[in-house]
Order: sequence, then structure tokens, then C-alpha cells
Amino acid sequence: LLLYTDGLTEARTDAVGGRYGDGALQAFAASLAPATAASAVTALLDELGGGVQDDTALLALSVLYPAPGSRRPA
Repeated sequence: LLLYTDGLTEARTDAVGGRYGDGALQAFAASLAPATAASAVTALLDELGGGVQDDTALLALSVLYPAPGSRRPA
């Protein structure tokens, strides 16, 4: 789950060469899935690169499932 402010999709970055936009975020998420919260945020920051010109806030959450055949703690 990735929650974000409009500063992310309205960000103008050096790496993208303009506004990041909803389409870029959707393409990024599709190319990354499945991922943990930490790896998704790290990859997103790498993709944006330097020069983000707007305030941006992200909240990412992961749910880890037990491996098939493993037992859950009692």
C-alpha cells in the first residue's frame, strides 16, 4: 500500500524531465510489483533522482505472508 501527497504526481524532476504524473506512477508500480514497502520507496526515490521541486510525502506499508507450508506461531 502506497499513500502519497499530490506533491509526488506533480513533482518536476531532473530525471523525468518534467512533471512526474499519474501515468508515470502507475507504470512504476506495475513494473515493481510485488515489492516490500522499503524496496518500493527506495526504488521510487532512485527513479525521481535529484531536483524534486515540490514537497512530497509517502507512506508505504507491506504485509508479509508466511511461506507456503510454514506454520504460524501459536
